[in-house]
Amino acid sequence: MAPAISPQPRRKPWHLSFRAKTVIGIALIELLLLGLLVWSSLDFLSRAQLQALAARAQDAATHFAALAQDAVLSEDLASLETFADEVMANEDMAFLRVIGYGNPLVARGGATDGLTFTADEPGVAPADGVFDAAAPVLVDGVEFGRIEVGLHAGSGNRILAAARGRLLGIAGAEILLVALFSLLLGTYLTRALERLRDAAETISEGGHGVTVPVRGNDEIAVTVHAFNRMSEQLESSYAALERARTAAEEAAAAAVAASAEAHRANAANSRCLAHMSHELRTPLTAVLGSLQLAHDWQLPEDHRRQLAIAEQAGRGLLELINDVLDLSKVEAGELTLTELPVAVADVTRSAADIVRTMADAKDIDVALDIDERLPALARLDPVRLRQVLVNLMGNAVKFTDSGQVRVEVATRCPGETCQRLYFGVSDTGIGIAEDRQTALFDEFSQIADDVGRQRGGTGLGLAI
Repeated sequence: MAPAISPQPRRKPWHLSFRAKTVIGIALIELLLLGLLVWSSLDFLSRAQLQALAARAQDAATHFAALAQDAVLSEDLASLETFADEVMANEDMAFLRVIGYGNPLVARGGATDGLTFTADEPGVAPADGVFDAAAPVLVDGVEFGRIEVGLHAGSGNRILAAARGRLLGIAGAEILLVALFSLLLGTYLTRALERLRDAAETISEGGHGVTVPVRGNDEIAVTVHAFNRMSEQLESSYAALERARTAAEEAAAAAVAASAEAHRANAANSRCLAHMSHELRTPLTAVLGSLQLAHDWQLPEDHRRQLAIAEQAGRGLLELINDVLDLSKVEAGELTLTELPVAVADVTRSAADIVRTMADAKDIDVALDIDERLPALARLDPVRLRQVLVNLMGNAVKFTDSGQVRVEVATRCPGETCQRLYFGVSDTGIGIAEDRQTALFDEFSQIADDVGRQRGGTGLGLAI
């Protein structure tokens, strides 16, 4: 088994500091500008030196032609020899050649053989390092000969080399000074930035109100002043925020305590109301029973009508007490559901039978549409289911003057073990305005107060 190769540690990326970037950037710009300046200066000096040497060589040839005119005309070789030796005594002279009547008379220096001669162009460096120039020997416009001379370019090159050395020395000194200045400037800037960075890190770690010492009135000092003002404002903001947070926590705690106290008071009121409703319902049930027995007595018609009114009022009061009792149980958290195996279809039919008497009195048909796929039994609270259905169907009959109230019961998932049942109650009544639908299930709320007064009800049925 080959040995496992441990992974090589990753190298941290190399970064230049701001100070190094400042020094390098300014130095590169300075090098570029100085290089361009030195190159252009040396090129200018070189061209000027070449032109000066070419002019000097041409002037020397013209001057020598004037001096040697008589000796050339008389072909005085001795005088020409003496003249040539004196001319060549100058160390800048490379050669001298005197031509008379088409023949070489005297020659000194390197170019003494052959008669071919080509003058150099001004401003162009000669390949052999010698500037060649020639001047004719004229008498009344007639050429009797010419003087050819060669001038060494070495003296000009030495001057140019000296100038190059001085320029490079000045450029080097300037680069050193600029680098030193850049280093000082970078150090000044980085120190200010480091102080700002340290203060910002301290603030980010929770040290509010940190300030940076300021010296001078330059842009850096102005920036530091702005940072210090920001830090002071942050400290004030954090202090205000802390005070607000403390106040909010205290208010929240007080609100929780008040809510708990209100909840306890509401629960106590609901329990009291539940007990009171129970105490009221017991004697009222007895009164209704007595009124029911009175129907069997032989009474005049007006007495029977009074008994019916009293019974109807008592049943309305009992319904109200029952609703209040149920609502108080819900609010007190004492309403419990009892699950029993129940036939849903039977519970629905019994609820319909309860409201059918009221529907028959208004000549309204109560139609049942029960899905045949309903399970035979379902575990639920039959009392509460019947109460909900009676409330819904009772409201439908109450607010319907003619037509039909239809009750639909269906299963949403036939054949499954755990099923969802759908109950729907629809009617041909007056309907509910859209702006009142949001308050449909509010306590003591009806679709319209005038309609509620006409048709009766407490507005608690749907809420329960």
